[in-house]
Amino acid sequence: MTFKKQILTKLTLFNIFLLASAHASSSIPSQLNFHIGSISATYAENQDTLKASDGTTSTTAKAPYSGTASSMPFAISYEYFPGLSKSYFGRVSGPVMGSTPDRYYSASLGMNFYFGQIGSQAVIKDSGFEMKVLPKFRYYAGPAIGIGYLVYNTKSATKNDMLFEIGAQGGVLYSLNPKWALSAELGGARAIGSLTSATVIKILIGTSYSLDIWGTK
Repeated sequence: MTFKKQILTKLTLFNIFLLASAHASSSIPSQLNFHIGSISATYAENQDTLKASDGTTSTTAKAPYSGTASSMPFAISYEYFPGLSKSYFGRVSGPVMGSTPDRYYSASLGMNFYFGQIGSQAVIKDSGFEMKVLPKFRYYAGPAIGIGYLVYNTKSATKNDMLFEIGAQGGVLYSLNPKWALSAELGGARAIGSLTSATVIKILIGTSYSLDIWGTK
């Protein structure tokens, strides 16, 4: 009986939330995300950009150079929620410590779709009524596009390239309180530039900070 009462209570609260949100004002906070972790960009030079060392136009005299740029990045992103189950974000990241001399920087824009009925914190207000929603776990996935900047070293020179990224990410957040949450994310992207092509894997862990939660404005 206790379990059934809990289910009925949750369903009742959710129905109240849906009805209230249709007529009342709502406040869905944006959030800042701070991450560190691991980024690995496995790259290879494009064959059609190579030049032979003897000055001819033949590309068979030189094999494409390849390698992996691995580092610990610091990433910061701003995430905006137009609704309870979808968000838009912008992110920049760069290496703070590297296990290889090569470096990979990136800036991206994307969307996250949150699974479940409620994917965001929110405050619903009406005359004489206020409801606060704070999900404990939130799961999401979505697409992203962006640009990357690769600095890599061959045996004879240091080169750099600007690449176009397209990929996706998925992650989970665990709320500690209305302001802070722990977060973890796994992402992957294919990046193509004028000199190189790369496969980028991002593993990020960190925290998320909610802005203006519980109707502080």
